[in-house]
Amino acid sequence: RKAGSALGSGGVIVYGDDRCMVEAALETARFFKEGSCGLCPPCVKGPAQLVDILERIEEGTGEVEDLHSIEEICHFIRGRGYCYLVTGAALSAASIFTAFKPEFKTHISNKKCPFKGQ
Repeated sequence: RKAGSALGSGGVIVYGDDRCMVEAALETARFFKEGSCGLCPPCVKGPAQLVDILERIEEGTGEVEDLHSIEEICHFIRGRGYCYLVTGAALSAASIFTAFKPEFKTHISNKKCPFKGQ
């Protein structure tokens, strides 16, 4: 608990250096969005908002304000659902975002994914 984790199921995904972490965050957010049963508003809206923002960033239309929005959404939805799914979405997105924030900024400033077309 002290490390921001909980007992339960888990998984590990290993990516190479040539993997776009914005795209990885988007895939993870989509997984949680699709996994929602739809019974609690934070779980319905939070992952959907993350998907929308991450899609914009990945497509090259993201704005600097989107970075703050990702942090706000992750903070707001964590621990707010009927089950742990929405917290898993928040922890996953926040973890990728925190570790790879420069990559998110590069997407926004360059208006494109630096890993596409290599």
